[in-house]
Amino acid sequence: MSAPNFPNITPVISIDRDSAINLLLSSIAMEELGLSHILNAEGEKIQYTLGRGSVPPTIDQMLEMNESLVRTLNAAIKTEMHLQNKLESVIGLLASGRRSAQSPAAASPGRAPAWTAAHAFAASTTGQTVAIETTGTALRFPDNQVLSGVMRNASSTVFTVTVSGHYLVAWTVNVELAASDFIALTINNVIYAPAMLTGTGAAGYTSTVIVPLGAGSHLSVKLFGRSRETHLFDGAGATLTILRVK
Repeated sequence: MSAPNFPNITPVISIDRDSAINLLLSSIAMEELGLSHILNAEGEKIQYTLGRGSVPPTIDQMLEMNESLVRTLNAAIKTEMHLQNKLESVIGLLASGRRSAQSPAAASPGRAPAWTAAHAFAASTTGQTVAIETTGTALRFPDNQVLSGVMRNASSTVFTVTVSGHYLVAWTVNVELAASDFIALTINNVIYAPAMLTGTGAAGYTSTVIVPLGAGSHLSVKLFGRSRETHLFDGAGATLTILRVK
């Protein structure tokens, strides 16, 4: 399991504004990582309950597990929305700082600051039904959308960046997959291997990458596998975060 590492800060420290903002961004990333571990643990709990041996779980045990899962997913969604608000606040601080640091004479004509607040967040929270195909099926992210400098198509399956740069792209998907299935981030309909995960029978999958993208690049998260239908979990069934960092 990944564990966050905090810097060794002595009681007497000197830290500038940019360093403070970097620490805030790091803390948000650590919270996202911890949340992904919680979701993964919920998937493992389901897997254990359903496949723990020759004696199947009772109805009461299934109902108790379902109530526990719903409570956890509801809390996870609230946490994700809180983290999104924190991220927007930090990005706003950084963008305002860069603007104030540049005088009109020093700023390059027509050139935007590196941090332009181009970002997107979207989720699927209502138990989406997915028809898996061997050629790949794009997940829909129709809920809780926050878009700035990123466009989406009508079905919320394709997200397009409008400015070239380096982007942090993070996704989570809560679905049970067979060992022959896999999930991948696709860029312009091409699988991006560092953001591809194979099925393990567990329910929680997550990936975070930083990738250079050209203006007009199309991003999707797709499921690949034998033809059949499956369902995302209610609550944080799937989330997608896109953030321009350079």
